[in-house]
Amino acid sequence: MTTPGTILKQIINFDVGGWRQDAACRGMDTNLFFEDAETNEDRARAYHQREQAKRICATCTVKEECLNFALENKLDYGIYGGLTYRNRLKVRGRIK
Repeated sequence: MTTPGTILKQIINFDVGGWRQDAACRGMDTNLFFEDAETNEDRARAYHQREQAKRICATCTVKEECLNFALENKLDYGIYGGLTYRNRLKVRGRIK
């Protein structure tokens, strides 16, 4: 099954080298970090999924590198370095 996580993984070659080798999420299902919510039930599930992903990121020794990667590549979907896209926009100063 093709999902946003698997597509992005292929596009950015997520499993290759560098800081990624030490990522707390390495080897996990990347879909955990890419929510898909269309209904209210989906939104509730997505919230819990997002919080679970953030807890994993909180334990990660390379979350800063991960966040920088997302910021530098202007990734607009998924959780990187423990931050959602909206959180990353705040970091970049694009929203208040």
